[in-house]
Amino acid sequence: MQFHKLFLLVAGALGLACAPLCAQAAPSSAASAPAPTSVSQAPQKLPAARVKQTLADYQRWLNRVAQRDAVAGLATAVVIDGKVVYEGTIGYTDATTKDPITPHTVFRLASLSKAFATAITGLLVDDGKLGWDTKLLDVLPYFKLKDMQAAAQATVGDILGQRLGLPRFFYHQVDKRIFYPLGMTTASYGRAALESSKSWARPHRGSSRGWIPFDPNETYYRVAPAAGVNASIRDMEKWLIAQMGGRPDVLPPSLLDVLHAPGVSTPSELHATPWRRARLADAHYALGWRVYEYGGETLIYHAGAVAGYRTMIGFFPKYRAGVVTLWNSTGPTPSGLMPMVLDDLLGLPHVDWAEIEGPAKAAAPTKARNPKHRPRARHRPARKH
Repeated sequence: MQFHKLFLLVAGALGLACAPLCAQAAPSSAASAPAPTSVSQAPQKLPAARVKQTLADYQRWLNRVAQRDAVAGLATAVVIDGKVVYEGTIGYTDATTKDPITPHTVFRLASLSKAFATAITGLLVDDGKLGWDTKLLDVLPYFKLKDMQAAAQATVGDILGQRLGLPRFFYHQVDKRIFYPLGMTTASYGRAALESSKSWARPHRGSSRGWIPFDPNETYYRVAPAAGVNASIRDMEKWLIAQMGGRPDVLPPSLLDVLHAPGVSTPSELHATPWRRARLADAHYALGWRVYEYGGETLIYHAGAVAGYRTMIGFFPKYRAGVVTLWNSTGPTPSGLMPMVLDDLLGLPHVDWAEIEGPAKAAAPTKARNPKHRPRARHRPARKH
C-alpha cells in the first residue's frame, strides 16, 4: 500500500491531526487487569422470572421519573441474548413544542462515540492495513509528544486505549463498515446531521420555569471520534446487540475480545458515585469501553455527557444482557436508573440509586406541568432481531 494511503487510513481511523501535537504518554497497566468474560463464550441464562420482574420494575421507575418531570426526554432499551426485551421513551424532543421522544428520535451520543472509533480501527487491523502495535511515527512522521522517547514507542493501541491524550479529527469511515451493515439508519456524525434528522432531541437545562431547550454546542463535534456520533435508541439497540456478539458478520467475536480487554487501571472510578462505591471492585479502561467488576460480574460500560445530553450503555458479557439510555437534559436522576436495572438482573439487594422512590426533593429545578402534558413511560412490545 502506498504510504499516503496508509497515512490517510490511520489518520482517519484514529482521528489524528497531521500537524505536530503535544501530549504526555501514560503507562499501560494491562498486565494487572483481570480477563473479562468473553462474548465468544456461550451465554448463561438469567432466570426468566427475574428478568420479567426487572422489566416491570423498570417501567415503574420510568413512570416515577416522568411524573416528577426529572428529565426533558429519555429513550432506553434492555437487550438480552440478541433480543430487545424492553424499549421505552418518556418526555419531549423540545419542551416548548411538546413533540414526544420516539424510538427513532436522534440524540448526541457524547463519549459513547469512542467505541465506534475503536471498532472501525479494529476492523482495519483485521484487514491487515495496520496493527495494534504499529508505531505511530512509522506512519505519521509529524507525530510528536512532549517526551519524544515516548513518542517513538507510541502505538495505535496506546492512543485508542486512552494511554495518550490527543486532539482528533475524523473521517466518516464508520458509515460503510458499521452503520450501514448494522442497519443504523438514523446514525450520523456532526451537528448538521443531527439537526437534519426527522426527529431529534434538543438539549435542555433546568430552570424555575421548567426545562429550557437551547442550541447544541458545536465544540465536541470537532473531535468526532471522541464525541461526534448521533443515533436513536433503535439504532443503539442494534449496536448493543453487535457489541454482545450478536452480529459476528460485522464485529467478529475475536475483535470484540480485543476491544473489551482491560487496559489502563482506573481506580478513581471506584469512588466516583454511590453506586460505583457500592458495586464496583475493579475498574479499567479498554478500547473505547470501561471494564468493571460489578457485583462479582464483568460489566462492559461507558457513559457520556455534553451540554444538555447524557448517555449510558452497559452489558454483562456472561449473560449477553445490557441496557442503553439516552436523555436530553442536565440532572443526575436518570444516571441512577441503569445500576438499578443491573442490580435487578443480578438479583442484588435493591437500592434506589436514582432517588425516585422517596418524597420529591424541594429543590427540584422544574415546575409542575399541566397533567395533560405529563408524559408516562411508553413501553413498546419486545421485538426480535
